[in-house]
Amino acid sequence: ILGPLLYLIYVSDIYNSCTGTILPFADDTTIYSSNSNLNQLYHNANIQINKLFNWFCANKLSLNAGKTNYIVIRPKHMRCNLTGHDIFIQNTKLNRIGNDCNEKAIKVLGIYIDENLTWKYHLTNINKKISNSLFAIKQVKQVQPYSCLKTLYYSLIHSHLSYGILAWGNAAQSILHHTIILQKRALRIMHNAKSNSHTDPLFRHSRVLKLHDIYEYQSVLFIFDFINGKLPASFNTVFTLNKDIPNARSTCQSHLLHITQCKSLFAHKLPLCELPKMWNKWEKFIDQSGSRSMCKKTA
Repeated sequence: ILGPLLYLIYVSDIYNSCTGTILPFADDTTIYSSNSNLNQLYHNANIQINKLFNWFCANKLSLNAGKTNYIVIRPKHMRCNLTGHDIFIQNTKLNRIGNDCNEKAIKVLGIYIDENLTWKYHLTNINKKISNSLFAIKQVKQVQPYSCLKTLYYSLIHSHLSYGILAWGNAAQSILHHTIILQKRALRIMHNAKSNSHTDPLFRHSRVLKLHDIYEYQSVLFIFDFINGKLPASFNTVFTLNKDIPNARSTCQSHLLHITQCKSLFAHKLPLCELPKMWNKWEKFIDQSGSRSMCKKTA
């Protein structure tokens, strides 16, 4: 099957079309740029998007400006007046995604991203899917054994809880609350328990991880893959060991990951800061001498 390979060869030089960072996935291409000055950010974005448009034209590819959107990501406390700032492709104005716009969040590879990275729209979408799945499991719980109900849980509910959790798993507790309630409801249905029964024994009996435990588990596996060089090359410089910091002195924490000092709570909750903390917390309990399967058993 040559189609995918020929497509990748055809678009392989798209990275040279502009100086912005390009993130392609099949035919879904995202470009991002950062700047602390809003005017300069919009100026750079207009230049880069039009360079990308010229590359499309030169390669006889079409770019539907009507379906091209942009989002300005920033902390919730940062008040930005975006009035008068626009991004154009040729003479076509692009639609902005934001809390004050018609579209509140944008879907990127199955994850809904909002301008403040609160993840509330993504969690709302997950909750709808889980609610539908709960109805399906409830319909068959009287005729199916527990083992089948557990399989349904992992296929219909756990798959949504684990997908992309490294990005949204550290959301505010108020936003995660309803998702946690739905997961507990799923355990009660599986065990045919009362609606007000305590769920901790049910989680232990089922050997099912709670939502926050799934987040910690996935975080540990991700850093394990990073340390063992099993992640794509783009992650090679994302995290750093304390011993590799310039002018670092040898201490008992030299083998741990360096935690970036963040000035705001917004940055503090991002994966770049949160994942190293998670690894440093559990590192002494992890078997790092074996394979990934051994890491899973000890995590």
